[in-house]
Amino acid sequence: MTGISNGGTSANDYATVAYNAGTGAQLWATRYNGPGNGSDDVRQLVVSPAGDTVFVTGQSDGGATAGYDAATVAYNAATGETRWVKRYNGPLNGNDGANSVGISPAGDTVFVTGGSANGGLPPGEGFVTIAYDAATGSQLWVKRYNGDGVTKRGGYAVSLAVSPGGGAVYVTGIGPATTSGDDYVTAGYNAATGATLWTRRYNGPANGTDQPSSVAASPSGIWFPDR
Repeated sequence: MTGISNGGTSANDYATVAYNAGTGAQLWATRYNGPGNGSDDVRQLVVSPAGDTVFVTGQSDGGATAGYDAATVAYNAATGETRWVKRYNGPLNGNDGANSVGISPAGDTVFVTGGSANGGLPPGEGFVTIAYDAATGSQLWVKRYNGDGVTKRGGYAVSLAVSPGGGAVYVTGIGPATTSGDDYVTAGYNAATGATLWTRRYNGPANGTDQPSSVAASPSGIWFPDR
């Protein structure tokens, strides 16, 4: 399990705990305190298909000059030892955070998605989706989506799913619109390159506020059954 835990002088930290599934005995507990020594808010956890690594992601204080960053940590599932830590600080050096994490079926790539400061008017957030090498934490690609990027804020992603074949990544989130309230915005990306496959918006019949919570892919993969 993972969540936030007050560290006293370090405010909230990521806290991840492993228990024996049969007995409930605690196997290990590990904490992550970001470089800003402030509030670190973990959002989600995923386990590698082989069961040897645990990945957690969220929003972490990067200090006065970086704001909050999207911080992802990989742990050895057996011992809790940190394998790697990667932080994403967007191009505006503002607030960035991850809300969801997923892993490819082969276990070789980790994907995170969330929000990142953009240059719209007024300034706000946009979607950001990042792919990392699961073994090393090396960044493979970054994809940003900022809506119209001028008159409205770009929103932020709340959930991510990887296609069963591993060829595509789907993210969904909140996208402000020009003539209505927030819409669902869902995007499909090529998992290997980050290239956009498609983007769709959903505006409900009341033309008001629409905010998605989760995304999933069917077992057949629908769009990419051969990948």
